[in-house]
Amino acid sequence: MKTTVFIIIFILIATIAIYFYNKSLIYDVAFCKKKWMEDREHRYVLVKRIVKEKLLIGLTKKEIVTLLGDEFNGTYTLKWTYYIGEKPGILRWTKQQLCILFTKEGKVYKVFEG
Repeated sequence: MKTTVFIIIFILIATIAIYFYNKSLIYDVAFCKKKWMEDREHRYVLVKRIVKEKLLIGLTKKEIVTLLGDEFNGTYTLKWTYYIGEKPGILRWTKQQLCILFTKEGKVYKVFEG
């Protein structure tokens, strides 16, 4: 009886771990400007690579607008945000954003999901 319960618990935990591991792979997609522009609600699948590979670091505001589009971020502000959709998952009901921080010279120095 104890062995059966242990096996059931082990299978349940392994299934949950595999499920979440596979979900993390889904959100690791190479950046594609066309996908970014056409599917605002699912941009979150592109963000992991943007941040991990530091694709935006060192770019100017003009280059960011060319790459990601214009989402009415202020020209003179040092923080820009881009809507990336709502990530599915447990306890994730808030809209997500890609946050881009600029130096006073107008170059990207930090990018994160917020």
